[in-house]
Amino acid sequence: MTVNARRIASVPRRGPIDTWRAICDLLCQDDDEARAELDGIAGIASALIVEEYTRDAPIIVSGVGPQVRVYTLHGDQAIEADLSDELALSHAPTTGEWNLSLPCADDDLDEAEEAVRQAPHVEVRQLDQATAQAAMSAAVASSAGRPVIDLTALEQS
Repeated sequence: MTVNARRIASVPRRGPIDTWRAICDLLCQDDDEARAELDGIAGIASALIVEEYTRDAPIIVSGVGPQVRVYTLHGDQAIEADLSDELALSHAPTTGEWNLSLPCADDDLDEAEEAVRQAPHVEVRQLDQATAQAAMSAAVASSAGRPVIDLTALEQS
């Protein structure tokens, strides 16, 4: 699976609502229907951003083209971030059939699920699940193309 990742500067560089708007600008491009749907969940999305859930567990958009993973930068990383690094995507991930998944801690899960209920393309997933998926994907990506050396077999020679 091909994945595009972006890191968006957030608090204190941008407020959580402005961070969500920047993410929507990145994802929706010229898709007014998707933008309206994502604008409708701005409150809960901003709350999840301010809790920094999206720092280590990405917002994931799956659909046509490569999967998009959006992380947020916070604190000193957000202040020092070069906004020109927030590059536009080469495709419109909200075209056709798509799904956006927001990471959330167990304490906020019920409230977040209720808040996105009216958004048919949006779901909320447990933070532990999100972190595990991201870590597994990172491990697979980092090991791709690398030789694996069996040290035990070398010692036996």
